Amino acid sequence: LTDSRVQKQVRVQGPHTSLSPPSSHPPGDRCLCPLGAFDLVSQGTRNKMVRQKALFLCVVCIWLHLAGSEPSVTSIKPTPILSFEKNDSKPAVIPEPLINTINKYNVNSRLYSPSGESSALQTQNFRLMSLNSEANSSEGHRSPTAGWPPDNSTALTPGLLSLASYSSSSLTPADEESLARLLVAIVTKEMKGCVLVVAFDAGFKDSPVLDHLKLLPNPRQVVEVRSTVDLEGVVWESTQCRGYLFLLHHHHHTLFNFADLTNFMWDFTGRYVVAGPSKTQLTALTTTKKMLKTHNLLALVKSEREGEWLLYTNQLIWETGLAYLTTWLPHRLTTSASLFPDKLTHLRGAVLTVVTFPWDPSVIYEVDESGKVVLRYGRDIQVVTALAHALNFSIRYVEPPAGEVWGTRIGNGSSWNGLMGYLQRGEAHIGIVNMFISNINNRLEVTDFSMPYDADVTCFMASQPPPLPRWKRILYPFQMTTTEESRALHSFAYSCLYAYGLHFSEAQANLPHRRSTQLFVCFLWMYTIIIVTGYRSNLTAYLTVARQPPTVNTVRELYASGLQIAGIGHFFGSALEASSNQYLKRFQAYQLHKDLWTVVEAGTTVYLESKMYLQYVITKLFSSRGAPLMRIIKECFAPYNIALTTQRHSPLKEKLDPFIMRMVESGLVQYWFSESLMISKKNTKNQEEQETGDVRHLDETENDVTSLSVDHMQGVFFVFLLGSLISTIVFVGEVTLKRKSEGGDGE
Repeated sequence: LTDSRVQKQVRVQGPHTSLSPPSSHPPGDRCLCPLGAFDLVSQGTRNKMVRQKALFLCVVCIWLHLAGSEPSVTSIKPTPILSFEKNDSKPAVIPEPLINTINKYNVNSRLYSPSGESSALQTQNFRLMSLNSEANSSEGHRSPTAGWPPDNSTALTPGLLSLASYSSSSLTPADEESLARLLVAIVTKEMKGCVLVVAFDAGFKDSPVLDHLKLLPNPRQVVEVRSTVDLEGVVWESTQCRGYLFLLHHHHHTLFNFADLTNFMWDFTGRYVVAGPSKTQLTALTTTKKMLKTHNLLALVKSEREGEWLLYTNQLIWETGLAYLTTWLPHRLTTSASLFPDKLTHLRGAVLTVVTFPWDPSVIYEVDESGKVVLRYGRDIQVVTALAHALNFSIRYVEPPAGEVWGTRIGNGSSWNGLMGYLQRGEAHIGIVNMFISNINNRLEVTDFSMPYDADVTCFMASQPPPLPRWKRILYPFQMTTTEESRALHSFAYSCLYAYGLHFSEAQANLPHRRSTQLFVCFLWMYTIIIVTGYRSNLTAYLTVARQPPTVNTVRELYASGLQIAGIGHFFGSALEASSNQYLKRFQAYQLHKDLWTVVEAGTTVYLESKMYLQYVITKLFSSRGAPLMRIIKECFAPYNIALTTQRHSPLKEKLDPFIMRMVESGLVQYWFSESLMISKKNTKNQEEQETGDVRHLDETENDVTSLSVDHMQGVFFVFLLGSLISTIVFVGEVTLKRKSEGGDGE
């Protein structure tokens, strides 16, 4: 610690430290730890070694006296010093202003315990804040030590070290004048015509900064901040652009606490300018729940030179912390850099977390023998991959626990599990899995949807009943009303026999003699040719195509059938409960597909899901004869749009929407969906070939032509046998009657 700059700021005394030469230790058991050492860290001094030494020294000083001390404050110009008197009879106590901390600033170092033994200092979290005081020193500066010690102090337990820092660089009149010009320049350049919100505390109440801001032509709301209640009174919504100027000398923790609340009293698209005493404090502000989703933040930090201010911006998704923009001299900026740069058009390879799970054909997984996912594809995967290429970000996939799928409300209803839970807790940036745009269960309270890139409807899938017997197919080409004859013709026996002969293309021995009869027979021949040809054509189709028995095709018929309605998760159950259709108000939720398939295949339950998903499932479920095992009930309902989902108020949405629109307009989404079906079908066939050993090429399977076989001709053989039986009976009857008649004649 030979650095002259540190020696000016720091004086350490005590028998248990060797951080400075022993000869420099005055007698007595006292350690003086400078709060000003934190200024060397928080003010962004360029000498990294100086910052490390100063911060390490302050941590060591307080650690040495953690066993027990009472604070007193002495002022050693130019920096106030925090002094701890040794007192073994009382616990260590820290004044209230030092207890208000934020757990953002990590320090890893080595130190010496009061016993002189070396021990590792584990990561300690510090919240850095300015001391709350309105008193001024004799030089006209705001004194951070006025009002100490407070009446209420909080005991400090070993293992929890809470510190606070204040800004040793109190604002001079020149600093305030420079800050006023800077804020006016920012508003003039970046917030022209915007509604302003100026929030200040007692430290800026009599400052000329407010006087300059009041001269601006912008409509504004001026708020004095004493607690978070004052910030709740700010108008956070407006149809106009809005700018927010926070001038908080003593109440930075108030803004921090308000920005870390889960309520949505915040303008996520507004432009924020925050003047803070240190970069460390403002860096901590960027990690709050609301600031993490705020696109435009400009942080102003006083530099070491009078009248000079450093300008930083939040990095949003790029990285954590602040990024340097430019410097404000007393009258101008040093560069022409944009004060509110676009941070979303190019994400610089940032890693975004995407939560998903397998849901064919939107998200399809290929796994190896060990169960590890080797490939993800499908419509939704292709969409997010294209967005990653367009915005230059990397993807890290995560999955919700098994059975939670999209998620439901848990506990008292304020929390979610599943995919929605990942987005609510901020553990994922994007969610994809055939997401329906809906506010079922108040989804919009925890998530935002992108513009839709596909649409679908909700349908029921039921088991396919077995087809009717093939031997009946010769009766199907015409209905009964087609082949039924009129009773009036029965009186003309010969005419009927003659007409039947024409229908069976049998030549008639007797021809009509009258011209009127001949004309009638000609038209009858034409009629029979048409009828017979049509019957033959339809008979071929009915012989090769299976005919299904009457089934349920409407929601009302489904209700009357008594079949149970089931689905995966609780989304559709909530939708049916909210439906005004009385025939839909019953639903049973399942968590696993294997349990659901059992009851659907048994024919006691119908599966409620999106139509595209059901179509995909049906293409994979066939009988040994190639007949589908499942079918979709004709009447569908509840159309839905499909989109990506993001965190509530995520700034990503505004950048995702234009690219999604381009994908839809170019037809890429439909192409990816068709491609996914083809790949999945091919993989399924390959898997079946490996399991059964039946090698069939995909082209051959797709181009198979059904040939007419003996099996299809069952009905013809039944007719032949029936006719043979009838003719045999008639023949036997004729022979019997003939013998009886001959016997009677003989007698």
